[in-house]
Amino acid sequence: MKFIFLLLSYLVGSISWAIILGKIFRKEDIRDFGSGNAGATNVLRTFGKNFAIATLLLDTLKGFLPSMIGYKLFGDVGLLLGGVGAVCGHNWPIYFNLKGGKGIATSLGVFIALSPLFALTLILIFSIVVGITKMVSLGSIAAACTSVIKGIYYLVTKKYEVAALLIILGAIAIWRHRSNIHRIRMGQESKLGKK
Repeated sequence: MKFIFLLLSYLVGSISWAIILGKIFRKEDIRDFGSGNAGATNVLRTFGKNFAIATLLLDTLKGFLPSMIGYKLFGDVGLLLGGVGAVCGHNWPIYFNLKGGKGIATSLGVFIALSPLFALTLILIFSIVVGITKMVSLGSIAAACTSVIKGIYYLVTKKYEVAALLIILGAIAIWRHRSNIHRIRMGQESKLGKK
């Protein structure tokens, strides 16, 4: 049953709203523009604010629902399976040739299911970093690092499923931003307000 739930969570996560909304309303594939990433930031730069808000909300929801359902069914193990499944689906969607986003909004939905207060903390860290640097990628990386640090704390307190969730999602996000990290180091990363 748990494996089936993990698979279902992955299939839900594979529903890439950035791609779907772009194809329905713009007749275009978001992956053909900008960074080629199927996420809210690229949607903002390419299709505008309204599309970006819709993408952000829907991607967050598809992280929240499997995580919350998983928790109700299987406790912390279900939260882990639902969250990791949804984020992996977003990043590597089976419906779209395994070419998806970076999982930040979907991870946020998982964190809301885990702890709204912790999710709010991550949003605050993200907002401060983006406000100072104008780099969404750096804000996302800072939030991901915070997730890993919090996960290590849960390892110490022996909440192993929650620790695994936080460390895995944080590590995936950092890995998905490796090209951004390279551009940040080179001083070439795009900033908010630039196409």
